[in-house]
Order: sequence, then C-alpha cells, then structure tokens
Amino acid sequence: MAKILVVDDEQESCEIVKQAMGEEHEVLTVTDWLQVSDYIFKHNIDLILMDVKMPGLAGDKLTEVLMKYSKPERPINIVLFSALEETELQQKAKEVNAKGYIVKTFSKNLLRVRINRFLKKFKEE
Repeated sequence: MAKILVVDDEQESCEIVKQAMGEEHEVLTVTDWLQVSDYIFKHNIDLILMDVKMPGLAGDKLTEVLMKYSKPERPINIVLFSALEETELQQKAKEVNAKGYIVKTFSKNLLRVRINRFLKKFKEE
C-alpha cells in the first residue's frame, strides 16, 4: 500500500483523489502548503500530487524548493496536479523537475490509472 499526499487548497480535489485511491492506497491531504514539510518528513510518502495554483506559495514553486531535498536514497516524487492546459502544465513540470503531471479530471477511473502508473514507475526506479 502506497502513501499518497495530496497538496491542494480545494478540498473537493482532495476528496476526489481519496475516493479514487482510498481503497488501494493511503491518501493523506493538506490544504495549506505550510503543512507539506511535516508530512514529507514524518511519513514515508511515495507520491505527492501537488496543485499548482495555491494561495501563498504556488505549487510549482514549492516543488522547486522540495526537489532540492530529493536524494536517490530518499526521493521526493512530486507530480503536478492542476486544471491548467496540458502543455502549460507539462512545461511547468519540466521547469521545476517534477516527476510528471496530471491534468485534473473528475473521472475517478482515469485518475486511478494515471496515479497507479506513476506509483509503478517510481517503484521501478
């Protein structure tokens, strides 16, 4: 069972991920970017779904900071998660060295497939 941390200021997005993944994996959620480091370092997080547009500190900027602490023996696997247009989201993910991106969707099945692909990829690395 993987641990997924959803960082999103919209509670509805957090709930969608919980509903999509909650039976297979443990899903933790935070709605404030200030809580992220506590979760990363206190829990063994396998995947972070990071919203880009958040008040205070944008998720892409937070990702940029967190990736500086990613080590081969303890990687921080961040996937940007946003309703931005796919090409813009893809570019932001590259710029901040995120491991990928997922355009927000309300299809729980599609979301489950995409998240599981990332989890499988991270396990193989």
